[in-house]
Amino acid sequence: MNNGHPEPDPTHRAFLSRAVAPNLYTSTLHPEFIPALVTANLMTPHLWHWAEQSMAGVDVANPTAALQAIHRFLNKKFYHANGHEYASIWGLQETRHVTDPEEREASEYAMRMIETSTRSPWAESLKPLLHDGLFPLVVYGTVDVLRVHGRRLGKRALGVTSCLDECALAVAIAIAAGVCRWEDVVFLGSPLHYTVYIRTPDGGVWMNAKREMHTRPGWAEHCAGFEEEHRAREMTEMIGAVDRVICGEGLAVFPRGKLSGNRAAVARAVAELEGFVQARLHDLTPLPEDGEENRFAGWEVIAKEPGGSAHAVQTAVLHRARQGGSPILEAALYMFRHPEYCHADILMDAARKNYYTFLKSASAGTADEIHAMVEAVPVRESLYGPTGRLAMPDEVLSSGMANEAERELMRHILHGHMTARLG
Repeated sequence: MNNGHPEPDPTHRAFLSRAVAPNLYTSTLHPEFIPALVTANLMTPHLWHWAEQSMAGVDVANPTAALQAIHRFLNKKFYHANGHEYASIWGLQETRHVTDPEEREASEYAMRMIETSTRSPWAESLKPLLHDGLFPLVVYGTVDVLRVHGRRLGKRALGVTSCLDECALAVAIAIAAGVCRWEDVVFLGSPLHYTVYIRTPDGGVWMNAKREMHTRPGWAEHCAGFEEEHRAREMTEMIGAVDRVICGEGLAVFPRGKLSGNRAAVARAVAELEGFVQARLHDLTPLPEDGEENRFAGWEVIAKEPGGSAHAVQTAVLHRARQGGSPILEAALYMFRHPEYCHADILMDAARKNYYTFLKSASAGTADEIHAMVEAVPVRESLYGPTGRLAMPDEVLSSGMANEAERELMRHILHGHMTARLG
């Protein structure tokens, strides 16, 4: 699975390995994974079915009404999982066992932010875990993974989602339905919680994930009589903590002085958010001066008309990624597990590093026991269907689905962990 493009250097290889199955902690390290997740969802056929469903009977010429319909669709059709449920699906992030220095530092940063926040009531009972560097592992899956976990948790829903999943789905559905463009989107939040602002002709809308949606006039009415500082505090308290802005052309993580992509586009996004709130957002200052401009190269592929199908997006993204120098599109192809792009050894790296699979391997002490564990996976087809896309062993374990190639990968990974443990 070399697929005709060169082997990446070690730094980029680590980036792509993390992109295979991004989670709360690796997305803290690489916020570029968020627009990449939107792109991966746009490459997924079921996303386009959902766009069609959500727009039934809706006038897409009225973007605000269409976005309200998308928000209702998300609220009605998806189940928002809490931390305990994510732990049951993916296990825990254990910082002390994260060996990569960058990933470890990002894990510590995210956990400090969660620990000092008072926003999430469900997180309160989990905060004692944070003192030991433990917290649920929240994986940001593509549409196919979200669908599987709706069934796994016994929820009558199209999928199981986190706040970021909901925002990424809202954006992808809106782009697929022709309601907004790539350039109209601004993610605002932190590792604790994400929200999304979408530019519209009548002043924009702000979605606090599934929880609530505000139009500009509605927000003004909500904050009527508030002083400027109160208006700013109202938004930041709804989010819990704000440390980053991610728009279609660039991003900034303010406490870290991190800037990627087009600085002017990020500045415009901040100004537009402040215009919506009618207040200065002090968490979004100062805007970093220098950054990696090329991190968002290739965004124009998604900014163009998506082409009316997942296949059209796949074709455009694959073509541009093969030209090189487009980290976001490359990350999206790894999230999607595109069989014509992904290096097999990078997928193997990602599978080998997964801690949930490592823990599961502890129950096996012989090759026969590993074989039995693999054969216990009940459904002999991939959660991705007959597409050539490869599910990772943790996805196999959580979904109960695997084709023969996925079973062989799982067997190989479990055997490697067992051999390393037993010596």
